Amino acid sequence: MKEREDLMSTFFGTVGIFSLVLAVGCIDGGYNGVPVNDNWLGFFAFTVLGLSSMLACLVTQKGD
Repeated sequence: MKEREDLMSTFFGTVGIFSLVLAVGCIDGGYNGVPVNDNWLGFFAFTVLGLSSMLACLVTQKGD
C-alpha cells in the first residue's frame, strides 16, 4: 500500500507542476514580436487543476 501512495503523490505532484506551467503559458506573450496570448479560460482551468493536484499531492503524502 505504501508504494501506491508514493506513486499517487508523485503523479499528483507532476500533474500539478505541469498544469501550473501550462496556466502561465496560456497568458504568456507580448514580447519580441510575439502577439499577446489571452487564453484566460485555459489559464483558470489549468490553475484550478494545478492547485487541486498539488493539494492532493500533499494529502497523499504520509510521514514515517
